[in-house]
Amino acid sequence: QMGIEISASASTQRASAGSISVASSTKSTGPIRLTIVCAVLLSVAIAIGAGVFLFSLRHRVLAENERNLSNTALILAEQLERIFTTAESVQRAIIEQTADLGIGDSASLEQQLSRHEFHLKLRDNVAGMPNVGSLTVINAQGRVINFSRQWPIPDIDVSDRDFFKALQSDRNLTSFIGEPIRGRAAAGAWIMPLVRKISGPNSEVLGMIAAAMELQSLQNIFSEITLEGDRTITLLRQDGALVARFPRLDS
Repeated sequence: QMGIEISASASTQRASAGSISVASSTKSTGPIRLTIVCAVLLSVAIAIGAGVFLFSLRHRVLAENERNLSNTALILAEQLERIFTTAESVQRAIIEQTADLGIGDSASLEQQLSRHEFHLKLRDNVAGMPNVGSLTVINAQGRVINFSRQWPIPDIDVSDRDFFKALQSDRNLTSFIGEPIRGRAAAGAWIMPLVRKISGPNSEVLGMIAAAMELQSLQNIFSEITLEGDRTITLLRQDGALVARFPRLDS
């Protein structure tokens, strides 16, 4: 009996020990699980915070780049506008001079404006416009009658050019920006004609005065702007025709 009792007592002790072990294990699992959950939540919070920070940083960088590009475009636009306005003012002055001479028909215009004295005046005007390569006077048939670049006047016909066709076909059109072309008398350099109509008393076409804008000079202005990466600066005509680009792209 004593042996059985001792045995039972030992068994009871082992059972009690087992119960204590299970309880202790359950109590220790709670804090670990809580720590893991907190760590996961903290990681998620850090990830979300980093994402929000990166998104905000990217937004600020894009906004700053957009402001810089807008400012650069505005500065270039104002500079180009001054260049175009200068050429236009010279053309208007020449047209006003023809009006002061009382020219009323195409024959009289050709007689007055084809003289050597007028060639010298054109040459002097071009000297004050570094971005304009030449000034050309064209008669109503599209033939060049005076040219600032050289004397005697070369035999050049521009009746096939878009500016001539446009100004001839539209009585209300007084000026036209021609498409970029290779000049016929400028060693094949790329130019863009800025052309104004010389009209008679009844709005008929007596002739035209064309300023040849040298596109290389515009690209030189663009090249002074510091560009990052593969950025480009492009000047387009209103219909989308490429006028000038930096870096240069002849095609």
